[in-house]
Amino acid sequence: MIALPWLRCRRTFLFIPIGLLSVGLSVGVLAAPPAAPAVNQDVARETLTPANTSVYTLEVVADRPEGLYKSGETATFKIRLLGDGKPVVGETVSYLLQGEKFFRSSGTLSSAVEPATIPVKLDGPGFVLCEVSFRPKGDGKTEVRGAAGVGADPLALRAATPEPADFDAFWMAQKAELAKVPLKELERVEVPIADAAKSALVVQYDVKVDCAGGAPVSGYLTMPRNAKPKSLPIILSYHGAGVSSSRPQVDRAGKGFLCMDVNAHGIVNGKPQEFYDTLRAGGLREYYMWGNKSRDTAYFRGMFLRVLRSLEYMKSLPEWDGKNVIVSGGSQGGAQALVAAGLDPQVTYCSAAAPWLCNFNGVTEGSVPPSWPGFIKMNGQQVATPDEAKALAYFDPALMAKRIKAECGVSVGYQDRACPPASVYVAYNNIPGKKQIYDCPLDTHKGPSIYQKCNEALSKYLEQLKAATAAN
Repeated sequence: MIALPWLRCRRTFLFIPIGLLSVGLSVGVLAAPPAAPAVNQDVARETLTPANTSVYTLEVVADRPEGLYKSGETATFKIRLLGDGKPVVGETVSYLLQGEKFFRSSGTLSSAVEPATIPVKLDGPGFVLCEVSFRPKGDGKTEVRGAAGVGADPLALRAATPEPADFDAFWMAQKAELAKVPLKELERVEVPIADAAKSALVVQYDVKVDCAGGAPVSGYLTMPRNAKPKSLPIILSYHGAGVSSSRPQVDRAGKGFLCMDVNAHGIVNGKPQEFYDTLRAGGLREYYMWGNKSRDTAYFRGMFLRVLRSLEYMKSLPEWDGKNVIVSGGSQGGAQALVAAGLDPQVTYCSAAAPWLCNFNGVTEGSVPPSWPGFIKMNGQQVATPDEAKALAYFDPALMAKRIKAECGVSVGYQDRACPPASVYVAYNNIPGKKQIYDCPLDTHKGPSIYQKCNEALSKYLEQLKAATAAN
């Protein structure tokens, strides 16, 4: 039995924020080989076909399909290597455990007919992810991987470091700075809709709106044709990390909503993909790392000012019903949605799928930061970039979440490296009002359940909103 302190979880790693976590590791043989499990909520596996050899699969199974436990309970990971669907005996499989308080442990086990086991005792709230890998003999390039994540009492997770004392004062000052820039359209150009039937019902514009922070708000504004004043709920959608054009929201506009899809950077819309690829590789390369030594120069300051201005702009339109404001997004878009709801009390519903950027400063306590792209660097257990650690706290969506008044739907993947489950839960737990979280034990950051579940919940909310509006 090995006692392991705090565990941190990422997509293929482990997270555990609050409380000491001891983990007992034992690799053994089950009394009887279980039936080969189906690929569902209790199995994560990856299959690769190395050259001139068998098709290998690594199965990693948590002993509870939902992957959730109480503190003090023991979770058991079961690991089995298959070749052409049959157990492989005597091969070396590597495993990795990583956790809170800078803990990291790795080792190997020997594959057998019956699954090897790694019991993990969970002494505190958080997540553990067990990652395993196998390299076939004679193939130096191929690596087969598998992973499974579990969590203990995630609703008890809290950030380890306090928020800046002047957090609210800083954002009041940002709003004052934004107010100095008049709210005005710089551009509104109608964008043709190819579907003739939809074009008869919906009108779409490419819109630019003046903003502080170095770039305008840029997006596609879409609404029913000839919409009456004060008749439409607002839906604002925000983009994940990357560089892209705004996307049409024709279907939702056709259902009676005032929609705007906002690109993250205030750039032009509707260009060929090569244009955005060039920007991503050049002019906006690694934008998320720009200016992070100061809260006044951090790239996210401008991005979040555009979030605020997009809300102001949409609420200034005569078609808004004056009551309903819905914000949504995934990953970086989920972060922007939480920021929108935290900074604007008029937001009524927030959909945040796998929100990025949450709990920035968790890394300074050996807790769970967003593991990509590693905003705050550490030198062992010392913060190597104290300026970034101080500055980025002002842009943490987990802190914005404390101020949210809207109803919220949030999703989380237990194998998500970019938006680790503990960081998402810290944000979710800070939301004070009506909320729902959608757990996705098998999902990496690419989903698909992470995004499907949030979209389904949002669609249900919109249906109920339209039904209530029609009834009145």
